[in-house]
Amino acid sequence: MSSKKYVLVLFAVVFIAANVYGYDTNRDLPAPNNFHADIGQYGVELTWEEPDSSSNTLLGYYLYRFDIGKLSFFENIPIMPYFDFMVNRLEYYTYYATALYEEGESAPSMTDSSYANIPSGWYHELFYIDWNSSGWHQVPPDGNWGWSPGCAYLYWSPIVLNYDMALFSPEFGSGNWFYDKIIFNMYIDDYIADTAEMMEIWIMHDDEETMIFQWDLDEHDDWGVSGGSYFEFDEMEQFNDQTVSLKFRSYGGTTFNYNYWYIYDILFGIYPGFGKLEGYVFDDNGEPIQEARVSAEQKYPYSKYYNVLTSSDGSYYIEPMLRGHYDLKFYAPGYSSVYLEDVKIQHDSTSYFTVYLGVPTMSISPSEINDSIQIGAIDSTMISIENTGTGALEWSASFQNFSPSDDTTWIALSDSQGIVPSEDIEDIYVTFDATDDSVNQVHTCDLIFESYPDIGTIQIPVTLTVTGYSVDDEYEESIYLLSTHPNPFSNSTTISYNKTMSSIELAQIRIYNIKGQLVKQFKIQNLKLKINEVVWDGKDEDGCNVAQGIYFYKCTIKDKNIIGKMIKIK
Repeated sequence: MSSKKYVLVLFAVVFIAANVYGYDTNRDLPAPNNFHADIGQYGVELTWEEPDSSSNTLLGYYLYRFDIGKLSFFENIPIMPYFDFMVNRLEYYTYYATALYEEGESAPSMTDSSYANIPSGWYHELFYIDWNSSGWHQVPPDGNWGWSPGCAYLYWSPIVLNYDMALFSPEFGSGNWFYDKIIFNMYIDDYIADTAEMMEIWIMHDDEETMIFQWDLDEHDDWGVSGGSYFEFDEMEQFNDQTVSLKFRSYGGTTFNYNYWYIYDILFGIYPGFGKLEGYVFDDNGEPIQEARVSAEQKYPYSKYYNVLTSSDGSYYIEPMLRGHYDLKFYAPGYSSVYLEDVKIQHDSTSYFTVYLGVPTMSISPSEINDSIQIGAIDSTMISIENTGTGALEWSASFQNFSPSDDTTWIALSDSQGIVPSEDIEDIYVTFDATDDSVNQVHTCDLIFESYPDIGTIQIPVTLTVTGYSVDDEYEESIYLLSTHPNPFSNSTTISYNKTMSSIELAQIRIYNIKGQLVKQFKIQNLKLKINEVVWDGKDEDGCNVAQGIYFYKCTIKDKNIIGKMIKIK
């Protein structure tokens, strides 16, 4: 363990802490192995390993922090290392973990302590070295900006008419910083009379410029005193989430007036910025939910996660919390999840959210599916998922128990998962595909619907019977060779067919989505040529691009149908 100031706390101390917080543990249940806390950037880095739980049913893990108690719960070990970002910079925190089984909560792991190294502080430019070698530059390159140990300076010689000279800094901070004030120590020496000469300081940000200082030498004399005076700009927060740099610009009639501008040092405060999130979690009767899980995921600018549990009164808090935009999730065993997207956490402010978790229901209709289609055809059946409960229903669906067991391509779902809000219904489609079947083939399977929270599993038996021509029919008259290229496709695909009957004068090609809805159709008037084809540009009848997924094309010549399948991808 690197850079530790704390000694490893003995195993017995954990039991004392557990008793203080009132948590019951079972010494006989195996605890997580190899628990460690390490220094991490923005958060404390935590790792542990699974216990030997072969004799017990493992449900998850509790993470404890000495100053809070029970901090987080995980159904599985999170991606390691797991970071606790709810920490102050360079402050030590002590942790341990337990395993939760059906039989109870395990003994604690070993404890460990560490701190977070959160970047913050000041950018301080003292011009100890020549700015020409430290990332600064001037425009024009042969301008009058110079350097002496301890300052950058602009001097007016030789004569340049209508001059415009600027000194540019390297970039400060990055797009992930909260900016504090910026302080300049400088002196403007108005040596003699002037002719329309101006001195300015600009903030360069996101291809834009903002002027923060201007001194007109026609109207004023010296600014500051020799050796330096301070100019402070404290409105830097407007540039948060942007990379910035500085421009010192002087322009006017002539440089022969012998005026000088000295920049001695620049002090620039940069911090990540922190806010606070707090609130309550209740059930739909207004009763507090203890140990509800509150998860906050930040995708920009830091990609950070916070996970906390509510207390006995249903309250939660996350402090400190890196500023930015978060997606929040509130959930508890047996309750529906509540999601809040793009929640903004601002520096030095508190965001409040109180949520109510309900319980959904799930009913599926029809309760069984029996369909009969002709060989070579496709068909769809609508299924309704109804939720009459007080919370959102998260569902997933899959096929099982196929007969024949080696044939699973004859059936597909338009959606395999989704969320049905309270007091709402969602419709999905089951599509049957008999393009590769034989006559009188019977298919069966079970369509399984599962729910979150777990309120039960529903099983829908499915039977498909394929009918068609007998061997005595003149089926060979409808044999046409169809193909698509490319398949899968992203922009367009060509549907080609080889005609075998020259007497036919009209054919149609129709394209359907997996729900059986007509997307596009082509009418072919001239079949005198031996080989025919149409090009589909992936758009519907209204000229709109269709979504990626499975599509079926059906060629109808006289009363015969030939059906194929194609896939549109990104």
